[in-house]
Amino acid sequence: MYATRSQIPAGLWQQHFADAQHSVDILVFAATFLFDTVDGFVDTLVDAAGRGVAVRLLIGDPDGASMILRGQEEDIGEAVIARCRTTVELLAPRATRSGLQIRMHQTTLYTSMFRVDDDMIVNFHIYGSPGRSNPVMVFARADEPRLWATFGQAFDRVWDNAKPLTNDPIRT
Repeated sequence: MYATRSQIPAGLWQQHFADAQHSVDILVFAATFLFDTVDGFVDTLVDAAGRGVAVRLLIGDPDGASMILRGQEEDIGEAVIARCRTTVELLAPRATRSGLQIRMHQTTLYTSMFRVDDDMIVNFHIYGSPGRSNPVMVFARADEPRLWATFGQAFDRVWDNAKPLTNDPIRT
């Protein structure tokens, strides 16, 4: 457990994604911190997909009502929307890469999830508080199988209701 996401060492994020062998599932609004923290973050995901790793990303739809609401709840105006738009623009050019699936969601998030193979990092979202200031849990499937299943079901529900990102974000 980490009291805040900002306490997680950059190396932990780097290793988490670089070690992917079978699957990567990410559920976030924007996670712009990953583009700044993990050296070559997008290339790491593209490389993993090229090795046959199933990579699924769920990012917030910048035009979704939940992004407006989140900005109001955190009292940061349209910053969440801007971050989501930035993430869409960074990922859209790779949206058609084989093995790399990217969808946009309009879900209210209670946690952001970063699942790689049998390890997961979960960033909780406390009302009115930005993700970087909230607690994070790191755990393995073997240690918490019921918790793992709960998070997996949540990811799948969001995935099933999300729309694919195209390589032309204006037409998505």
